[in-house]
Amino acid sequence: YFEKMKENYKYIAFSIFLFVSFFIFSQTKTDSLLIQLETCETQSGKCPDTAYLKILNNLSMAWVETGDYDKGMHYEKKALSVAEKVILKGSNHILREMAITISNIGYIYYLKENYSQSLKNSLQALRMKENGSDTLNPIYAATLNHVGLVYWKMNNDSNALNYFFASLRVSEKMDYANLAAHCY
Repeated sequence: YFEKMKENYKYIAFSIFLFVSFFIFSQTKTDSLLIQLETCETQSGKCPDTAYLKILNNLSMAWVETGDYDKGMHYEKKALSVAEKVILKGSNHILREMAITISNIGYIYYLKENYSQSLKNSLQALRMKENGSDTLNPIYAATLNHVGLVYWKMNNDSNALNYFFASLRVSEKMDYANLAAHCY
């Protein structure tokens, strides 16, 4: 009986170890990004705008991966605000990163099952990418696929198929099999 109990304790201890390790690992990613963000913010204008936005976008997606969509949205909204200020100053070099931010906002709305907002943001991101002739890359193809998913969730199968096929065409042109598989 005691041998069986000892074996069960080993299993429980190992399970707790795995759980704690997973928690620490997921925190490490967000903690690392928070440190990068703090460093960037304290450099008083020395941190390039695109780098700052990438940190905010990565931090947002790290929070989304942990299931904290509200924190993720907080950092995306902050990134969008920064991008809008840079554009108001007459600098358009940030448009690609801004489109990614808007696309990420659409993704968070999708996860929160707010499909109309998700669609609005995702279509805005697509228009920005198309206007910038940024249409032959995995992010553009993924956004097309995402719009297809939103339409599908909204029971608009014909539009969903149109976007899935558009995503598939871009994925095939880039020989991006990973995303092409999601289109099927």
